[in-house]
Amino acid sequence: MPDPIGTFDWRNSLTNIRFRPLTISHGKLALLTTDKPNRQTAFPIESECPGPSNKSFNEKVADIPPDALRVIEALQPYTQMASV
Repeated sequence: MPDPIGTFDWRNSLTNIRFRPLTISHGKLALLTTDKPNRQTAFPIESECPGPSNKSFNEKVADIPPDALRVIEALQPYTQMASV
């Protein structure tokens, strides 16, 4: 089935942010908290709010600084759908 909104490309682009320089931090996002990021570190895209026991989500964001995690959570589709 084709991906009409390019979710796969969008996710890959956002995932690459974990190692790319950021203007705000003048560093690299996951590398702000560790010298060796978790291999699962990624920009998660969730359709529903992940609970505290969501292992997949937690592994993806384990090395992300708390301030950046708040931004990631605010950009999730489930937060956008709640406001519609």
